[in-house]
Amino acid sequence: MSNSVVELSSVEILKQALDHRLFKVFSEPVRSTILLFLLQNGKSDVNTISNAFPQDRSVVSRHLSMMKEAGILKVSREDRHRYYEVDADSFIASLRKIIFNTTACASDNCNCCEKCPNYHICAVRIQEK
Repeated sequence: MSNSVVELSSVEILKQALDHRLFKVFSEPVRSTILLFLLQNGKSDVNTISNAFPQDRSVVSRHLSMMKEAGILKVSREDRHRYYEVDADSFIASLRKIIFNTTACASDNCNCCEKCPNYHICAVRIQEK
């Protein structure tokens, strides 16, 4: 058995973290406003959300779906209603990964340590073959 070292650099992690879906969410002002609405009002169904906006319900539904795919929202079903809420853990993890790895790439020396929110994925990993 030999040990093989696989290094995942901050640049490689940053490439993965810069998910176009996340940035696409913020490129549309309505989606940013929906995010703020859900942060202020908490878990809400499509009708409640769409009633707060001038767009048709179908347009709001498409925005919500895109936000869910980007990992910003999570959806639950109760009876015939779908409820959307901010997926804080996923959203914050995505932002932390971008911030940490951008900082690491922009500095002269990446000091990856156990305080890093990405320690489990960006530290040198040893795999036995």
